[in-house]
Amino acid sequence: MANIWFTKVGDPVPTSSTPARLLRSGMLVRELSRRGHSVRWWASTFDHFSKRHIAPSETRISPWPNLEIELLHTPGYRSNVSIARLRDHRELAARFRDRAQSGTPPDLVWASFPTIELCYEAVEFSARRGIPAIVDIRDLWPDIFVRALPAPVRPLGRLVLLPLERSTRRALSGATRLVATSESYLKWGCARAGRPRRETDAVFPLGYEQKTIPEGDLAAALEFLRSRGVDSSKTIVWYVGGFGWSYDLAPVIAAARMLAQEGDQSLQFVLSGSGGKEEALRSSAKGLGNVVFTGWLDAAGLAAMMRLAALGLAAYADEAAQSLPNKIFEYMSGGVPILSSLRGECADFLSTHQCGVTYRSAAEFIEHIDTFRAHRQRWAEMGAKGRAVFLKEYDSAVVYPRMADYIEECLASHRAGRMEESHV
Repeated sequence: MANIWFTKVGDPVPTSSTPARLLRSGMLVRELSRRGHSVRWWASTFDHFSKRHIAPSETRISPWPNLEIELLHTPGYRSNVSIARLRDHRELAARFRDRAQSGTPPDLVWASFPTIELCYEAVEFSARRGIPAIVDIRDLWPDIFVRALPAPVRPLGRLVLLPLERSTRRALSGATRLVATSESYLKWGCARAGRPRRETDAVFPLGYEQKTIPEGDLAAALEFLRSRGVDSSKTIVWYVGGFGWSYDLAPVIAAARMLAQEGDQSLQFVLSGSGGKEEALRSSAKGLGNVVFTGWLDAAGLAAMMRLAALGLAAYADEAAQSLPNKIFEYMSGGVPILSSLRGECADFLSTHQCGVTYRSAAEFIEHIDTFRAHRQRWAEMGAKGRAVFLKEYDSAVVYPRMADYIEECLASHRAGRMEESHV
């Protein structure tokens, strides 16, 4: 058995006060600890989603056997795109650098990217001690910060973010192996690392975990949704996700307005989430009886909506950096066909698996909604195909054991290499 360190902030950590569903890091940590490995997860006291501190100071918790979570205290931030967030990440990396020096070093480090600073420190720590470091590319930083800026000031933004760009290149080039959530992300990572893809690099998708929700909780969730205006007698087109700069729900509102003007009351657009654009979005949908906002939903609420939804939306802005986001697999898990604006890898994915279609403009979005109304059985078949592919390749029960196998192979390879060196 091995001693493995994880560095990841942003994903919910399994504490008694935050029983939120586990994401990629949490599910992989759980799989490794179940296998008997000793895992230490370095995270932050600040919760990215709620924008609140889950602990008042640095603390160590052990929610289950073989897992210790080191919560390093940082000041937090209010906006995802802000100087305060960059300051928070720098302080987190500094605290990790100081704390990591004491105690027994690990056998392997799994460093999630981003954040840039913490990933960089984790790779530097590993390099100084001859420990293998796997970098898991989850998002394209600092590129997304530049894309969030107005076009005229992007050159200045690139200049300001140049130190982060340098740290990105050093972190990726210093990694023993690169892993990514998609092929395009891995290609980006190898380019930033200044090297070709190696046989030991790998792609592991965002495996989605299906929760078994008690019927009583589902009934309560359905009642809550009804109180928010969700009408199960209508055909529901559902969006779940953030209302931030990388999402574009304007085509959804335009389609809802068109149907309202036509007098078609058969469809209802349900938007589940929150974010910086929420006030403007609610304002643009004012007076539309076929648009419903539910706010964020818990696991029972998501499961209930998955039963009700006839079509799932992945509505991203043109310059969004996402490749194969989690919501694609979330919809697939429920057999919900997908209408997506993401091009490139996601568009190819939907086409290959015949589980959804892609739109490139508001006009195309409305055309697809018209097609959906006319050929709902065809769309239902797409959903069924997506569900079948999900169960075979993208269920968390499939993805995370494969990732754990990969980590164990890396450990075995590193140990074999050290034994060979000792006999030279």
